[in-house]
Amino acid sequence: MYPINFLITDIIAEFYGKNHAKYCIRMAILMNILVAVIIKVFSLLNATSWSKIDNNLFNQMFSMYHIAFVGSLLASYTSQIVDINIYLGLKSLTKGKYLLVRNNVSTAISLFIDTCIVVGFLCIFKFYLFR
Repeated sequence: MYPINFLITDIIAEFYGKNHAKYCIRMAILMNILVAVIIKVFSLLNATSWSKIDNNLFNQMFSMYHIAFVGSLLASYTSQIVDINIYLGLKSLTKGKYLLVRNNVSTAISLFIDTCIVVGFLCIFKFYLFR
């Protein structure tokens, strides 16, 4: 799913500019926060009597969600901003040519940054939480 996000922000940056692409990234982050709030509200509700998943199992399943969510948001925002900057930098460097190269290079670098941030964030918090 994330590579598609990078493609979408590259398309927005290509046709509408850096500011519009950053606006879309901020709105996506805001929607992610809204979903997290909804999940938190549902975690406060009691399970129905016919549900195979009780409150303990639900809370156990999502117990690390907050840490993973914060790490994912941080990584997503950072890597998508980097993606836009690399993409537009390559666009000016190549004088608007080589669209496929610009997109693939910026996306590959940004996905690497995203992965490093998420894995690093989770490893650091796992180390501190479970020692």
